[in-house]
Amino acid sequence: MKCKKCGADLPAHAKYCDICGTRILRETYEQRAARETQERAMAKKRRFIRRIVIAACVLILAVVAWNIFWVKDLYFEPDIYHKSNRVSAEEYANISEGLTYEQIKDELGKGYKDGVFGNAFWGYTSYVWPGEYIDKGLLYSEVNVFIDTKTKKCDHFSERNVIDGEEIYENLSKEKKAKTKKTKAEIEAAVKPGMSYEQVVAFLGVEGILKESSSNSDGNLEKTYDWTYNDEYYDSDFTVYFDKGKVRDLYIY
Repeated sequence: MKCKKCGADLPAHAKYCDICGTRILRETYEQRAARETQERAMAKKRRFIRRIVIAACVLILAVVAWNIFWVKDLYFEPDIYHKSNRVSAEEYANISEGLTYEQIKDELGKGYKDGVFGNAFWGYTSYVWPGEYIDKGLLYSEVNVFIDTKTKKCDHFSERNVIDGEEIYENLSKEKKAKTKKTKAEIEAAVKPGMSYEQVVAFLGVEGILKESSSNSDGNLEKTYDWTYNDEYYDSDFTVYFDKGKVRDLYIY
């Protein structure tokens, strides 16, 4: 037995500490039982907290792994607009589902990786080839092939017409910005589906930066414009998607 004040060793029958003189208080059966109950409760609480922390760490690691290995941000190489190995209509006709990327590359040349996306059960790697120029680069075709990440074979492919290619290349390569003085809350409240590009520009006070312009499978013209706003401490981008000249979606960061 030890003195609770000075830590000196004491005989089992001691009533006072021989070193500091502190009176030795002995626990009753009830006091000892209460203390042990409290210690068990505290130990159980610590185990519960430890399990919560471990579960949170596992969840965070799972989310990080998901983003690293499966969900990727799409990226685009602006130099694709100026590549010489353009896909002809005859070469496009030779593409089919079930071909591997290497087989398609033998036919079309090297593709430019446009993005990797999916989840633990399915996923695609997207490759792009520039098509033929039409109207001096203002309009050209683009071939997009999606390779299944598990089978390593072409799942589907498509061709589309891209309009204003030279302007888009200029905007991407020089990282142009169009900054508005409007706040995020004002933008979200005002920019709604159905608005024209002119109405959006009138509200924001600045022309947008054209990032994509193409005709879809229905022949409708789709355009994507970027703007920048100040988010109190730093500049943030937002994107407005137009379909047939009207706002379809607003994506603000």
